Amino acid sequence: MAETKVYSIEVQGDFLTKQTHAKPAHALAELIWNSLDADATLVEVKEDSYSIGEQRIIVADNGTGFPHSDAPTLFRQLGGSWKHQAGETRGKRRFLHGSEGKGRFKAFSLGRVVDWEVRCKEGTEFNQFSVSMLDNSLKEIRISEPEPAKEKRTGVRCVISELHKAYEFLQLDNTVQELSEIFATYLKSYTDVQIVLPVGKLDVSVAILSSKAIPLGAVEEDGTAYPFELEIIEWKAPTDRIVYLCNEAGFPLSQTDVRLQAPGLNFSAYVKSPYISKLSRDGLLGLAEMNTVLIEVLGKVKEAVKAFYRERNAEKAQTVVEQWKDESVYPFQADPQTMVEKIEREVFDIVAVKVNNLLPEFESTPQKGKRLQLRMLRQAIEKSPEDLQLILTEVLELPEKMQKEFAKLLQETSLTAIISASKVVADRLKFIAGLDALLFDEEHKKNLKERTQLHRLLVENTWIFGEEFFLTVDDQSLTEVLRKHLAAQGLSTTVDEPVKRIDGKTGIVDLMLTRNVPSHRENELDHLVVELKRPTVNIGVEQLSQIESYAFAVAEDDRFRGIDTRWNFWVISNGMDAHAKRRAQQANMPPGMVHQSEDKRLTIWAKTWSEVLHSNRQRLRLFQQKLEYNADHDASLQFLRDTYREILQPAQADADDTPDVSVAA
Repeated sequence: MAETKVYSIEVQGDFLTKQTHAKPAHALAELIWNSLDADATLVEVKEDSYSIGEQRIIVADNGTGFPHSDAPTLFRQLGGSWKHQAGETRGKRRFLHGSEGKGRFKAFSLGRVVDWEVRCKEGTEFNQFSVSMLDNSLKEIRISEPEPAKEKRTGVRCVISELHKAYEFLQLDNTVQELSEIFATYLKSYTDVQIVLPVGKLDVSVAILSSKAIPLGAVEEDGTAYPFELEIIEWKAPTDRIVYLCNEAGFPLSQTDVRLQAPGLNFSAYVKSPYISKLSRDGLLGLAEMNTVLIEVLGKVKEAVKAFYRERNAEKAQTVVEQWKDESVYPFQADPQTMVEKIEREVFDIVAVKVNNLLPEFESTPQKGKRLQLRMLRQAIEKSPEDLQLILTEVLELPEKMQKEFAKLLQETSLTAIISASKVVADRLKFIAGLDALLFDEEHKKNLKERTQLHRLLVENTWIFGEEFFLTVDDQSLTEVLRKHLAAQGLSTTVDEPVKRIDGKTGIVDLMLTRNVPSHRENELDHLVVELKRPTVNIGVEQLSQIESYAFAVAEDDRFRGIDTRWNFWVISNGMDAHAKRRAQQANMPPGMVHQSEDKRLTIWAKTWSEVLHSNRQRLRLFQQKLEYNADHDASLQFLRDTYREILQPAQADADDTPDVSVAA
């Protein structure tokens, strides 16, 4: 056995004790850094058993080792390491990580005994020796005398034994992730280096999803300008989103307590600068978050991460939407043509992409089910926020927090009202086009039945006679008209005698609609009674007489009278004969009016379907134009784009006003 000499470290014991505290993964990282600073291209971390089932951890490398003559100085000297002056390795000229010689003491956070088995080439000879330390006598270093090496190669084998507990961290995925984050920039810079763990090679190229370098500008201190750069690495696996303080080569020297919250984004942030190297050499890196220069830089880091977060979300959102299109499950076929359609598409993309992100199982849903769910989302957005809330709650089972977020988006902006109104207008214009074809197409109009077809269509679409009207009588007698009229006025009068036309016949009214008239008097009403004729029947003497008989029956019956009621009677068909046209074009009366009482509370009109349809088309198209204008100028649209810019406007993202990323120290 080679002779051993004992050396002392001339520092206070409590100082050394503080250096031995570290998380297991970080302690391991310090030992790996020591190997890399010795120009190792292969570092292997192993665990094995010795003695009677005792476990030990071994970190072995193929680096240069160090000469026996340097060992006492290397282990006894803290804060004045050769690395402090060199800045780069002696052989391969790599950037050095350590400079204070304290990292090796982190090994004692894992076990009580640490042995370094060193093989070094001196001249043409390969020698070996060992350095041993115990955690209960940290100030003592035992260094054996050198002897010829059994193997003609260099390297260091650090063995940690008498472990504090049975460790499992070397087998855990989060340890692999932690070490990947710590060594990512180093392994990207020096691709010939391999770090091998018990679970396999540390391959950051496989673990990294994306990365981006962002210049942060220079900061001046004491007349010297120090450039700063941020590298953001996005990982496939979950991370703690740590901000690392690195030397100019990007190798972590410390990490901050700052955490950047960016839901759904797994990343590490590496702040690189020679200024950080300077702080490390001066022993001030431990006070980094009190440093005014770094406080300013960390503010820039926050904004840069926010911008990166938006960009990546935008890219992912677009990827998701494109994938849906490729799968033929996206519920829109053509590109949006109008501003309202564009808004509708934007609201849909926001909701759908967030649902996809929140529910991992949504992505694996069979194509048919996914298509149905996306169509349901679209229809709910177009129809009402209440329907969407029901789908989010009961069908997709989103978390309550996200339900509230969507409810806020859909209920506190006018955008969904614009979308819903636009859908109503589009449907009504289609209805008018269809009705026009039924009424005027030669083949269709001769087969159109007044009571069972035309009548039924209009019962479901009374808006065609005016938005404010609601249906009160459908294909019933004048007596029922009277009852509805009295009920509308809040009167409970019993109707014993039926209402008769002037000729004594019972009149059957096709439609009666009622509306409340905006007025300073309460309960002022308008009644609209509509008599429908088949398209092939022109309005003439007989048709005018019929509608007049209804009107005059109402006028002559005292039970209908009331100063708060106006009556309008319409007869409608495709055309008029000469007699009806003369009646509808009287002097001092609006076109179409054939009679008006002196008190102007009873009016009779003869109208053609072309007039009614034209009036509706004009009104709806003006409304449609107004919607387009409102949609284009609505403040809600800006709110939507600001809040969800990562989905809607990736190219125009502005880091100054997006609240997606928060910073907590």
